[in-house]
Amino acid sequence: PSEAELEAQKKKTQDSIDLVVKAAKENALQEEKARIESEQQAERDRRNQQFMDSDLVGSWRMKMSCTSSTCSGTTVGDIRTETWNINLISGNIQVNVEGNSSTNNVYVGRFDGKILSLRGRTVEKGFFKDKVKANTDVTLRMDAPDELYGTRVVIHDDMCRIEYDVTLTLIR
Repeated sequence: PSEAELEAQKKKTQDSIDLVVKAAKENALQEEKARIESEQQAERDRRNQQFMDSDLVGSWRMKMSCTSSTCSGTTVGDIRTETWNINLISGNIQVNVEGNSSTNNVYVGRFDGKILSLRGRTVEKGFFKDKVKANTDVTLRMDAPDELYGTRVVIHDDMCRIEYDVTLTLIR
């Protein structure tokens, strides 16, 4: 073969190599794009996962940090922990709080698969009559099967108000 033919064959070979390299790069790029899209979809699915009432049943370690208070004795930054026992009773969520024996903290509410909304009263046990000491609203979000987070707002009988950031971790 002549030098011109060898040069043409060399160019044709190089062009073929360039096409293979280009195709390999495009393939790797498509695979990386698919991997990223899959990870993003998994994260969206995790955030949108719907849970069942039964996923809440068990013992939870509750930690709350005061973010706002007009009540004496409670200041911003105060941290409290409690154990919450969550049960499903006749289709309703019920929370029994382990803690001070002179008060009875029970919350009841609903769970929509993502948001747990609870209402409760703190009742001081009296000799003749119990006295409501506070009304409480709790709103929690569940993004993972072992953690809830949200807010707790307590309004005492003297109308002072305490707000908390709340995190619950499953301890079953």
